[in-house]
Amino acid sequence: MAIDFCVDYRCDAKQQIGIAELLRLYQARLAYQATQRAPARRGETEFWTRVVRGPQKDRVELVTVGQLRRKSNQLIEFTADCATCPANVTGEPAGCFGRVTYPIDSLAERYLADQAACLVAAQPEAPARAFVQWISDGPVDGARVRRMREATRRGVRFFELSEPLPVPSSGLGGQPTITTDQIIELMFFPFVSGRTSFHFAVPHSALRGHRAFLDFVLNNLDLGHRRAELERSTTLEELRWYARAVAVADELGVDLLVD
Repeated sequence: MAIDFCVDYRCDAKQQIGIAELLRLYQARLAYQATQRAPARRGETEFWTRVVRGPQKDRVELVTVGQLRRKSNQLIEFTADCATCPANVTGEPAGCFGRVTYPIDSLAERYLADQAACLVAAQPEAPARAFVQWISDGPVDGARVRRMREATRRGVRFFELSEPLPVPSSGLGGQPTITTDQIIELMFFPFVSGRTSFHFAVPHSALRGHRAFLDFVLNNLDLGHRRAELERSTTLEELRWYARAVAVADELGVDLLVD
């Protein structure tokens, strides 16, 4: 399971087969690659379990490795022009897509809480401070992430931590405390998109604030004394790609779609 995201830049592949089908092919490619990693390499007729998102609820689907391989090959057919696309974040076919895998690890969540606390204490004119100010002012309650956290307590591994981390925020003049549920919700799930394939979006109008916050977090990650410890975090490494996608979408003047 993962948070999938996509720079919503119109291209020939998206116009030809649609963004929903392109997302399915991208997910199949990642699943096929996972089946081929040693020591769990699997044969063509063996089954692979994957979670398929739906508008109301997710479902579990059994597919053969051969089916995944064929869909993976289809992706290559439709993405011949990706190398020169301005929305290509990763430099690979369908490079406008990316993902942050579950569970969100505890190292990353603690680090996000620490950085949010630094921004609470920062000067009001600091660009990244607007991100936590918006949470403190009230529009983001963290309810979507809270439901995922409840599933984590029932054994579904969305997070390593079963409870959100508090961040004192009285210095912002709004809520006395915000939580990492609210921070994660604003980062990934701020607005319902209305799309069938991606249920959430960060609209272009909000990307500047996201970009400032992620730049602050990742720049401090590079310079901090905890760098060696934090390099063990898969979530923070994947967050770098998310930050690049945010920057690319901002520069192209398009939304970032998230699911």
